[in-house]
Amino acid sequence: MRHYKLISIEASCPICYCTRAQILYSVDSEKAARHMVSDSNHQRFLQLKSNIETLWKRCMCDVVRCANCSFCYAFPYLAADARFYEIAYYRPSYPIWKWEHQVTYETLIDMVKSRNLKNFKLLEIGAGDGAFVKKVISKLTPRENVLCTEYSEYGKNKLNSYGIACLSKDISELEFAEYEGNFDVVCMFQVLEHMDRLDILFGRLTHLTTRRAHLFIAVPNYMQREFYDLHGIREDIPPCHIGRWNNKCFEIIAGRHGWAVVRHEVEPQSALSKAKRFVLLRFVNSEVAKRLDGIQNRPVRRILKAIALSVCGLNSFPEVIRLSYGNFGVSQWIHLRKV
Repeated sequence: MRHYKLISIEASCPICYCTRAQILYSVDSEKAARHMVSDSNHQRFLQLKSNIETLWKRCMCDVVRCANCSFCYAFPYLAADARFYEIAYYRPSYPIWKWEHQVTYETLIDMVKSRNLKNFKLLEIGAGDGAFVKKVISKLTPRENVLCTEYSEYGKNKLNSYGIACLSKDISELEFAEYEGNFDVVCMFQVLEHMDRLDILFGRLTHLTTRRAHLFIAVPNYMQREFYDLHGIREDIPPCHIGRWNNKCFEIIAGRHGWAVVRHEVEPQSALSKAKRFVLLRFVNSEVAKRLDGIQNRPVRRILKAIALSVCGLNSFPEVIRLSYGNFGVSQWIHLRKV
């Protein structure tokens, strides 16, 4: 098992403003770029590395944990820009339907049936290619009641093809005078961990929503991410992921901006599903996997990788047992209501 650095540092927490924190680990621009772009695409790797260094104004970034609310965040706390995502996701790939989509959809159905919502107006921030809103407009509310934001041109075109309005801008940078008090529901699925300027963001959400609005957020499960960290698997790499959220963090920032946490759930997953994901990621992040990638003979490479993956699985047995009994699902889901 690995350990965090736990070096004390003075840094202002974006959630609770506490200035006491500890460094968990550090990431350089090379590692951050390689996390998003493979070595085989050297030109894009160099472009991304340069973009990251321009953002940080240095070659190194720390990931720290607040001593008060336990929010883990990049230091410097700076979100990636549109150019970063253009380089990193030059071949965008979006999930068809996820657990957080389903639990949100079921909650909205219940609210529509109970008449708490009728022909509600929906804003989805970072809507991808529209997997969620496509189903919503077919069952729950008219498409003209839906507005999305999405950076990628591919995603925007898909949303437009469904007749859904989409803006390719950061929600915190838009002056939405025409939408003041407009939306009954706001959704952010696997988006918040990418964002900075949190008080501006939540202030904007308060400004854009109706008096009894609902906010649905999904972010990575902080318990799983910490478990992975301590076993050599880094998935929260700035400037892509710059914040690791827990329930206390949501309660603090929600309360400051007129929201209250209604429900907080962690994605339920089978022991087998958790084990397979952990072993695969542990193998992919290993030196053995990187060396095997260099073998030119494809059939030989596949056979050796299958053997090495099996060995990795056997060696991971103690960790797999812990995963089986822990609350280590991939995502956590939060339902907030305006108060």
